[in-house]
Amino acid sequence: MIQKDATKETTDALWNELTVDKNLKYGENSIFWSKVLYFNAVAIFVLLAIDCFLFEGAPPTTLEDLFYTVSIISVIAMVFTIPIQCFKFGKWAYHTLKFQRLFTETRFSPKVAACLCNLIFAKDLLIRQKQALESYNQEAVINPQSRSWKITLIIKFLTAGFTIAFCAVMVILAILQFFFAAILLFVLALLFCAVYLACSFKIMRAIMENERRLHYYE
Repeated sequence: MIQKDATKETTDALWNELTVDKNLKYGENSIFWSKVLYFNAVAIFVLLAIDCFLFEGAPPTTLEDLFYTVSIISVIAMVFTIPIQCFKFGKWAYHTLKFQRLFTETRFSPKVAACLCNLIFAKDLLIRQKQALESYNQEAVINPQSRSWKITLIIKFLTAGFTIAFCAVMVILAILQFFFAAILLFVLALLFCAVYLACSFKIMRAIMENERRLHYYE
């Protein structure tokens, strides 16, 4: 593992290998596919809501068949989108942790971070990035000890928990055929999920900007 006292030549060689600009694109790709996954879920909700309220109890029509077909396609698209998003996120996390280890140790190894498919490693990474940047007299985008960061983290975990809980109850209500209540819970789950994603994107972009600053330090 390379620490920050590595020779300039060795560090530069590893920078060329990791290519920070390319890794920043990995991060943006992960954010993009997260958005695709979310809007796919919104599309499924809209289609199912229309099918439930407009076609429930009515004779089968060509329009209803069309909505049903599009809904099936959306579900299939989501099934394929999930592993793509996980792969993109894992690829970004792996290279981000690998790059950070040019400067400091990290609590999570690159391979572990890649397998988590979650920002559990974010706090430790941001602390390490801040330490590395301060050693070069640069300022980090986010102070992991600040109040705003702690609030962001709390909101992120709360909204993740509420989203999972609402989805679980929604499935139970749908099985029991309480469709209207299930749809309301789906709406709440989507709203909380949007807040969760906004917090996650904020954290990811802070990590990416810190990485960029480290790469181009003077």
